[in-house]
Amino acid sequence: MVGALLESGLRLAPGQCFSYIVPPILGGEWEAANFEATDLAVHFGILGQIHLQVKDLPEATPIGEIRIVPPEV
Repeated sequence: MVGALLESGLRLAPGQCFSYIVPPILGGEWEAANFEATDLAVHFGILGQIHLQVKDLPEATPIGEIRIVPPEV
């Protein structure tokens, strides 16, 4: 996947990672078009919140809403 992302022209700055635009747990696809360069803290903060909200749901439960809360400063 990293090769495909680099071939598409996507590059990382220091402190970034390749992150999902729509995470697979919310129906996103594992394809280069579904990735973007994202700040590491943002990546883990958002995905962590999503996974905490859905971790106890039965498999294949439709997810109608998630809430992302900005970090406390």
